[in-house]
Amino acid sequence: MVRMALFFTLLLVGCTNNSKHEISFYYWKQDFNLNQSQKAILEFNQVKKLYVKFFDVTWDSRENKAKPISKIDFKIPVGKFNIIPCIFIENQVFKQNNSADIALKVYGLVGKIAESNKLQLNEIQIDCDWTDATQKAYFSFLTQLKKISQNKQIITSTLRLHQFKYPKKTGVPPVEKAVLMCYNMGKIDNQKTDNSIISEAELKKYIFEIDPYPLPLDLALPSYHWGLIYRLGKLTLIVNDIDRNQLKSFAFTKLSENKFRADSNFYYDNTYFCKNDILRIEESDPSTLLKCAEILEKSNHHFNDIIFYHISSNSISNYEKNFFSNLTSYIH
Repeated sequence: MVRMALFFTLLLVGCTNNSKHEISFYYWKQDFNLNQSQKAILEFNQVKKLYVKFFDVTWDSRENKAKPISKIDFKIPVGKFNIIPCIFIENQVFKQNNSADIALKVYGLVGKIAESNKLQLNEIQIDCDWTDATQKAYFSFLTQLKKISQNKQIITSTLRLHQFKYPKKTGVPPVEKAVLMCYNMGKIDNQKTDNSIISEAELKKYIFEIDPYPLPLDLALPSYHWGLIYRLGKLTLIVNDIDRNQLKSFAFTKLSENKFRADSNFYYDNTYFCKNDILRIEESDPSTLLKCAEILEKSNHHFNDIIFYHISSNSISNYEKNFFSNLTSYIH
């Protein structure tokens, strides 16, 4: 009954609201390869841009230097899509205060990947959850990256909810625009958390009674699910795209709607469970996304493009093709 009501609500909104946002998706796998269901979603929603993770930058303590890992491998041509490279940089990297050197190497590797795949780039997005200790170095890195690009690409930065709410404390990154990440908002390490991906209650803590952010903003919303494994009360492993329908074939006892206990030692799809491990399945389900969109609509914040994280072949099947375009009609 709830699903039916949600369907008609979204259908009505899609038919009556002429407000449009450009819809894009993140692609966060190491091998770039779209299947038919992914292509159908992209085609239906008239997606022009894909935000593709090119590589991560991590700090190698043994070699005492920053290193790129998990570089993208384009298995198919990108076709008509405008590819926006995204680079995730661990916060630890900027504790070394070597921003100029990192900026030069990051830009060089982005250019090398783009050239080998015949990509024309007009934007580079940097993803880093900076802290008070790394703010100066990270902002210096962004400034250096802008200088190196010589205006060939605009530089953008992701923005966590705490950075969005407290710009005077966390600082405003020196970029043309930012992307507010409206997900991963709960305490993932806490076994008692209900859903760390997205929560109406958590969103309300960050979105109201604050001034508009001093940069143009895009909005990133979740379209994924995962399983969190807690062993002896501590988060041990994250299993992406876990299928709850398969759980009944394994030795799990259902504790609640999204929590399960392993009753023996076994392998589940190459993941090893120990007896008494707790599995919590988290989802960005359509009804919660709709409620969060209503919260954003009631705020005084304006968003331009809307990006969904991410177009996983497993997660995307949980949504109707028209869900994404209809959902964005709620957000101004």
